[in-house]
Amino acid sequence: MADDVRSKIAMARRILYRAGLDQDDIAGQVTARVNGEDALWTTPLELFDETQPDHVVKLPFGAKTSDNRTISIAGEARPVTTASRWVEAIYRARPDVGCIIHTHVPYINAVASTREVVGLYNNRSLIFHGDQALYDDDGTETDSPERIVAALGARSVLIMRNHGAVVVAPTVERATALAVLLEKAAQFHVLAKAAGGTPFADHPRFAERAAPHRANLELVWDAHVRRLRRTDPDLLGAG
Repeated sequence: MADDVRSKIAMARRILYRAGLDQDDIAGQVTARVNGEDALWTTPLELFDETQPDHVVKLPFGAKTSDNRTISIAGEARPVTTASRWVEAIYRARPDVGCIIHTHVPYINAVASTREVVGLYNNRSLIFHGDQALYDDDGTETDSPERIVAALGARSVLIMRNHGAVVVAPTVERATALAVLLEKAAQFHVLAKAAGGTPFADHPRFAERAAPHRANLELVWDAHVRRLRRTDPDLLGAG
C-alpha cells in the first residue's frame, strides 16, 4: 500500500505537517501526475495531518473548481482542493514533473517578500544552487499560469512573492524532501541575515558539491517515513 501514489501523497502531507510546513493552512497542495492520463491526484481542503490515502482523488485536467466538486469522506461532503490552473499548466509544460508541492510557510514567505531566492548562507542550501527562480507577484496575478510556467522554466523551485513556494520533481519522494529542506534553508537565510551574516560568493564547484545532497533526497524521504511509523500509526502502523 505504501507504494501506491495515493498513499505517497498522504505520507507526503503528514511529513510536511511533522516538519512544520502546513501552518494550519488547508490550502496547501501536494499533487501528483496520473500516469498515462491528462489528470492529477489531489486532496480535499483539509489539514495536512488529516489526509488518508482514500482522501486522494483523481482530477482530470480542465476540471471545474472546488465549488462544483466534492468527495464524500466518512459520509461528509468535502470540497476538493482542485489544482490551480497554474499547477495543471506546469504539468502540461513539464513532462519531467511527476509531483508539485505548494506551501505557504513562514520562512519561505519571509524570503519571498524581499524579492530574493534562498541564499547560500549554509552548506545545506547548496542543494538549491542554480535551481531556483522568482515569481514577483504584486498581489494581482497570483494565479497567472503563463507567467508562473515561464518563471519556473526548467528549475525545481519557484519562490513566489506573496504566495510561498512551489517545488516540482519527478516523484513524490523527491518533491517532499526538497520542500522540507527548502524551508530549512530559508530559515538559515532569514536568521543569518538578521545576525548580519553574508552568503557564500558563487563558485564553480558549488554544482559539484550540491550533487551528493541531491543524491540523498530519497534517503531523506525514507528517514521521514520511518518517523511516520512512530508518530502516525493511523497511516502506516507502528514498527
